[in-house]
Amino acid sequence: RRLISRIMSRSGRVVQLLNSRPRLAAINLSLIPYPQALALATGMNMNLGRFLELGERGYNLERLYNLREGLRGKDELPKRMVSEPQDPQRPETIVPLAAMLGGYYRCRGWNEEGAPTAKKLKQLGIETLGTEPTVPLV
Repeated sequence: RRLISRIMSRSGRVVQLLNSRPRLAAINLSLIPYPQALALATGMNMNLGRFLELGERGYNLERLYNLREGLRGKDELPKRMVSEPQDPQRPETIVPLAAMLGGYYRCRGWNEEGAPTAKKLKQLGIETLGTEPTVPLV
């Protein structure tokens, strides 16, 4: 669960970029040193730790924004993916999404509804002022 949480925070923007610009998929993005590339593009002082924190901050801000706009944490998969066994010969291969989701939320520092907790927001330096989430620049 922690690995998935880290991967989602780090790669979410890359996946969105590739979905919007499929030709970029031809570039081997794993060879790009992300923190250095971001530092060169923005002038920010960047290392791997700060880069990962930026990803986590962005992921949590996106979650806050969606919740503020009324998009509740419907973290679900298509019905056939959670009601049919992955291997028809082994019924125990049904994905227990409901059981897994609580653990995933805890690893991310979210409550049982999938909203970032006050502790997580404080850890990331995010404050909510009224209905607008704000975050200081790095």
